[in-house]
Amino acid sequence: MARPKVLMACCSESGHSNVFLATAHSLLSRHPSVELHVASFQPLEKSITASLKNVKCEVAPRFHLIDDAPTTFEALNRDPDPSKRFNEVVLLPPGRRHMARVMEFFVLGLPMLWTVDEWTAIFRRARGLILEIRPDAVVCDALLGPAVSAARHLREREEGGDFFRLAVLS
Repeated sequence: MARPKVLMACCSESGHSNVFLATAHSLLSRHPSVELHVASFQPLEKSITASLKNVKCEVAPRFHLIDDAPTTFEALNRDPDPSKRFNEVVLLPPGRRHMARVMEFFVLGLPMLWTVDEWTAIFRRARGLILEIRPDAVVCDALLGPAVSAARHLREREEGGDFFRLAVLS
């Protein structure tokens, strides 16, 4: 029987990646034969290595770099107008006075984090990894929209793209 493969694609920010690190740790602890692949941005590479180093598994987890786009945090904070950056918006006092600005940021800003070229690069990287690794399961971060879209595109639109199951984790 072939070794099961899992590809996780996630953002590198702690709030999102910690869920993936805990899931990866639990998965490998219970199923040491799983071949785990993690795709993310550079800041997560050391965390993956450190958090999974003591897990007894048959195949060491493999990290795949997404390097053609800024991290989620960088993208959220690059607007030339400081009042439209994540760090500024989340520190607004609670209440109705700032609600329109907060909602605009989260409804319009989050889905459009990356430029078209950056989004496409992440999409292509995720799609390429899925086709290269041919995992049994792909687990995507809900905030990493291009990876979710790549997996859905393969499953729904491409002949033979049903070789994996897709889960969105957040």
